[in-house]
Amino acid sequence: MLERLDGESQELPFLMNRVYHYWNNGVDTRDYYRSIGVKVMIMSRGKGREFSIQVAMLQIASLLALLKVVRDITDTIMLNCYPKARRELYYIFKVEESVDFSDKADRIDILR
Repeated sequence: MLERLDGESQELPFLMNRVYHYWNNGVDTRDYYRSIGVKVMIMSRGKGREFSIQVAMLQIASLLALLKVVRDITDTIMLNCYPKARRELYYIFKVEESVDFSDKADRIDILR
């Protein structure tokens, strides 16, 4: 909602004059800047609260957990709701066939 606070009686543009004095090769010099513009005042409302590291960490943990859930949901939709040809392409792209080392899991301590 935009609303004029100055009324209709004042002129719309405001003027701001600035003068900068400095020495240039031993000569006192001045630069005069005249700015013309419109004042814009913005108001916002809200509630301010203190920053809490516990709340921030909880929000970050929730974000990471939801990202994992979203990954699983999209995989389920892609594998169960798409036509067979597209599903096979997705499976080929998603699953990488590799050597199974599950029988070596009991000897992992020896490798360290």
